[in-house]
Amino acid sequence: MFAQSLAIQQMLTPEEKLAAVRGSFTDSAGGVQQLYDGLLWFGIIALGIAVSVSVYTRLRKLKWMRVHTNRLRRAGLMADEIQLFRALGSVSRAELVPRLTRSRGAFDEGAARWLRRTRPDERRAVLSSVLSLRRRIPFEREALRPKRELTKGVALSLRFRAANGEMHRLLTYVLSVRPQVLQLGVMGNGPDIGPFTGQVVSVSYLEERNPFEARVRVRGRCVGTRIQLLVDAPRSWLPSRVRMSFGSSHETVQLELLERFPVGDESDDTPTTKAHILERCPEGIVVKLSGEELKSRESVKVVDGESRGVYRTFVEFSRSKDGARYFLVGRGKSEETARGKAPRPSVQPWRKRRAVDTERVG
Repeated sequence: MFAQSLAIQQMLTPEEKLAAVRGSFTDSAGGVQQLYDGLLWFGIIALGIAVSVSVYTRLRKLKWMRVHTNRLRRAGLMADEIQLFRALGSVSRAELVPRLTRSRGAFDEGAARWLRRTRPDERRAVLSSVLSLRRRIPFEREALRPKRELTKGVALSLRFRAANGEMHRLLTYVLSVRPQVLQLGVMGNGPDIGPFTGQVVSVSYLEERNPFEARVRVRGRCVGTRIQLLVDAPRSWLPSRVRMSFGSSHETVQLELLERFPVGDESDDTPTTKAHILERCPEGIVVKLSGEELKSRESVKVVDGESRGVYRTFVEFSRSKDGARYFLVGRGKSEETARGKAPRPSVQPWRKRRAVDTERVG
């Protein structure tokens, strides 16, 4: 076989050998060109898939945001609150958008992403607006139900906007309750500037020091010995719109890092650190840490003091040489905490396993 191929090579002339070599280079260049063409088509297909996924995700977010805004508008939220909610939804992750009005965790993550994009000097004012919105969103279906039954004689506060844009407030009381209509009596002489038939007004009442309100439509008014109004019966009650304020506080507490493992094998206790509570509001606290850094949405527990309970890291306010300031939003308190007793120490799973292993070794 080798002798036969050698004989064939000896029979070729130099011109034929050069032509064969030139043809081999041409074939290799064609292979490289085909490789480049394949990579180009692959890139075009991948780009088309990425654009399609991006467009689908965008359309899906718009669809769910429309569903959420309609639900919040029916619940009675104002136009500026809905605009703020849209801003939070625009920066939220696509997989969390369907749960923005059903899960506090999804809303908190979107709000934290929005707050991190604001300037540090404006972060406190924006946080106050976000907490007020978070307080009014009906995350649970029970929040859409009336808090209590309206009966004859219950005092209600009615607010409406006049034609000149000014807000007016009337003190009213319930005269009668029907399935779809409330008859209200106005205390004193009602103004002649409204409310008029067909106007949307806000009625509110105080329950256990917590104000609740609902938006209803005026069906008509009649004048007798006192001015009376007929309004739609409220279908849902929401916490009244209030401005969230922060009160100063100076308290040093122990903070348990619930989502971290103990350091070393000498102790099974949950890692703790000292924290200074600087400010307090109904929705959470502002703490200052000098030795530890809290992660986003990390769960912690205040074990002593007036603010003891379980919290979640909401947003980082500022950072300096002395330490970092965080706002922790409340996640609820234990039964012992509500009664004024010290909370029981939490038993971690690894503590149980290690105790069992120690008994087996002994």
